[in-house]
Amino acid sequence: NSSSGGGGGERGATAAAEASNAVVERYLQRLTSALELLDGELSTQVGHNHEALLRQVGAIKELEKAMEAVGAGVNGLQRSVDAIRTEIATPFTTVAMRTEQLKNVHQCVELLRRTLRFLYQCKKLHHHLGDGGITPSGAELPKAAVCYRELVAVQNEVDLTGIDVVDAELDWIDKAGEDISARAATLLLQGVESQNQSETANALHVFHNLGELRARVSVTIDDVTMSLTRVIRDALNPVYLRKAAATTTASDGGGGSSSNSSFAMALWQRVEHMLDRMHDGCVQIYHIEKVLARRYCTTTRQLLLSVVLQTTTTTTNISSGDGGGGGDGGGGGGEH
Repeated sequence: NSSSGGGGGERGATAAAEASNAVVERYLQRLTSALELLDGELSTQVGHNHEALLRQVGAIKELEKAMEAVGAGVNGLQRSVDAIRTEIATPFTTVAMRTEQLKNVHQCVELLRRTLRFLYQCKKLHHHLGDGGITPSGAELPKAAVCYRELVAVQNEVDLTGIDVVDAELDWIDKAGEDISARAATLLLQGVESQNQSETANALHVFHNLGELRARVSVTIDDVTMSLTRVIRDALNPVYLRKAAATTTASDGGGGSSSNSSFAMALWQRVEHMLDRMHDGCVQIYHIEKVLARRYCTTTRQLLLSVVLQTTTTTTNISSGDGGGGGDGGGGGGEH
């Protein structure tokens, strides 16, 4: 029985294997048939589109060649760009460096030019004022004022501090400016008091060259006006009149009538003194106006009176008898 049972199992396994092989063969036959059908269809399509496929193959080859040419051109262009960049970078760097150097040299030259201009004006100012800062003559003051104002202009245009030759002169220049202004003020006062046109003209030219003419003339006239105001106030002050009358009466030893006459005498004396001072003040102001109306600015040829009045035409109250002095003023202005 056992042998018969083993034989039955082997037969069953053999049958299953045979069935499986049959299925595989059946599928293989189907795949083979499908492949044959696909090959046939491909052959049919290739046959029908043979010319088109050949043209596409040729176009692809041409496209590949074109792409290779473009790639070669791009590579060549990149190499050219790299070469140009290398060739341009060095000159550009050199030009940029030279440009910066040229800019620095230009600034240095400009600084040297200003320094030379400063030193030249310093030398002229030393010459006009002398080593001790004392002006040899009033005629040199206007020239010294021009030099001083030029020095101030140079310092305002560019900062020259830190340059040894400039720093050595700065303190002296400040003192020179103060000395010029003070000496011109003294010269103007002397010229006005003595009616000296030359001294007055020199002083006025100094203040014009310093840019202070209008202010100085205004201050001078204000000083004269204030002085006259004090003289008038003192001359008509009742307290001073009574004191003067009492002194005169005591010295005469008189009574009431003598006291009245002494008061009248004192009043007329003080009024006379007041009128003399008023005359002197008016003459001084007239003298200043006359000099201003005769002297010209040496650069613009404009009358100093017009400069003071800030007009472009000559405005003057000088009498017609002095009108011919303009020609003399022109000659006198040329001296400065």
